[in-house]
Amino acid sequence: MKRMSPSLKTSARVHIDNLESEPFPIHRGVRQGDPISPKLFTAAIEMIFRNADLEHGLNVDGETLTNLRFADDVALVKEKVENMEEQLNVLNNISLESGLKMHKGKTKYINNFESNKDITIDKEKKLQIFGTNNLSERHNKGRSDM
Repeated sequence: MKRMSPSLKTSARVHIDNLESEPFPIHRGVRQGDPISPKLFTAAIEMIFRNADLEHGLNVDGETLTNLRFADDVALVKEKVENMEEQLNVLNNISLESGLKMHKGKTKYINNFESNKDITIDKEKKLQIFGTNNLSERHNKGRSDM
């Protein structure tokens, strides 16, 4: 951003009742509601995923599907729990290097098979399992009830 416009400086003031603070500089980010904000985030997240070089996805018509993204939501697609944990940690580390932080409290995983394996990020946070029932069995059972 600085290379595009070295004279571009952003500042803010705090308003409380009728009082206003002195301006202070904003060194990171963009103003809330700024139309360029989603584009900058999309560019940043794209670079993170390119640098992560995710592997071990799901084969769909000869192509490997490793992730699905919409706005700031990401779904990683893996065949094995071990691959999910490895790729989550790679993604987390690259995100941290880029100045983005994964919200571990909101990070969950779902699987379609029984597994006793815990997934941890940074060897500290165990992820909540969103669903552990075999989804294909539930799907097939629903069809036989018809």
